[in-house]
Amino acid sequence: REIELENIGLRGVSGTGGRRGGRGSTFVGGPSSPLNVERGWVKPGPKPTGKWGRMGQSALISGVTGQDGSYLAELLLSKGYKVTGIKRRTSLIATDRIDHIYNNPNFKMVYGNMHDSASLYRIIHEAQPTEIYNLEAQSHVRVSFEVPEETVDSVAMGTLRFLEACRLLAPDARFYQASSSEMFGDNPSVPQDENTRMTPASPYACAKL
Repeated sequence: REIELENIGLRGVSGTGGRRGGRGSTFVGGPSSPLNVERGWVKPGPKPTGKWGRMGQSALISGVTGQDGSYLAELLLSKGYKVTGIKRRTSLIATDRIDHIYNNPNFKMVYGNMHDSASLYRIIHEAQPTEIYNLEAQSHVRVSFEVPEETVDSVAMGTLRFLEACRLLAPDARFYQASSSEMFGDNPSVPQDENTRMTPASPYACAKL
């Protein structure tokens, strides 16, 4: 995983306006101002200028306490990014993977939920990210059979909520959508590439597809 994230670096995030990158990444863009800003309900945050913006490189990561999210946060911090990580609020505070970066002045953890559009709008408005990485998911395949609706709502609809908030509040941000090898299911083709047929075999895999 560390090698994969190092390979992703920033090469997996380039371009806006609905162009597609390699397998597992999608890039989007949109209008320049949200309805709330237009109506004067919310003041627009500072707008980045130049290649990286006057505030420097900033990233927003959902699922920051997961394996990939923690590695990615560490990698981006080492590259000089300001990183905001989203964590779902639970009674169990499981932050073991990010404890070593928690006190980094360029790192901030916030609570949010992919089921809650308001929290996503608030976080994006406050963070004003130049790059957004959506790594959050109920990714346990067996559990996805036991709670299929919750899985699909968090993975598929949660991504839609995130994209809509990004489109309205951070239209110039680069958006990375993490996919899964589960999308290929039981397809025996090896190796798999962009032309391999998708045969998802679980609610989680279907939601990712």
